[in-house]
Amino acid sequence: MPMHHRRDPGALVVAQAADVIALDPVTVTDSESIEVGELLYEGLVGWKPGTTDIEPRLATGWQVSQDGKTWTFQLREHVIFQDGTPFDAAAVVFSFERLLEPTHPNDLGTSGGYWRALLHEVEKVVAIDAHTVAIHVTRPYSPLLGDLAMFPMVSPAAVRQYGEHFSDHPVGTGPFGLEAWNKGEQVVLRRFDGYW
Repeated sequence: MPMHHRRDPGALVVAQAADVIALDPVTVTDSESIEVGELLYEGLVGWKPGTTDIEPRLATGWQVSQDGKTWTFQLREHVIFQDGTPFDAAAVVFSFERLLEPTHPNDLGTSGGYWRALLHEVEKVVAIDAHTVAIHVTRPYSPLLGDLAMFPMVSPAAVRQYGEHFSDHPVGTGPFGLEAWNKGEQVVLRRFDGYW
């Protein structure tokens, strides 16, 4: 008799039109990669399900300066990445600088062009304290929150460890972590029990 593979009854299986290209959402624009990435990563803010309204995610609140050029975000406390390292203001600065600073040791090079164009108004990102970040923009820029709604926060420790192979070893703060990626066949995610 043929042996039947027993599937976890709690598993959800989704068929996609194609394999994911990479699991670093800043470097890809294909929908398959983005859909999986949204389970692995979170941004400072997100879209309220089924709407175009912005809601808090890794930031609990924010203020805009009177001149419209400084956005200050309060970060959610007691959040950890899937590798157990803390999510804090330094991780936010790192997530932006690897995209926007050509001299960053983990600079994304030519990949990330879509996000670099989207966030071109961001001049610098500064950690004010462990749970407060200021994003300075070159001019008043009201679409910033919408742009940030999909911008993923990444584990600095994992990016430093895996370097250019980070997209094969993704680490975010999202509700699921990567268990396996058999390229061309399947991506397996498992619930992240440390999810805030």
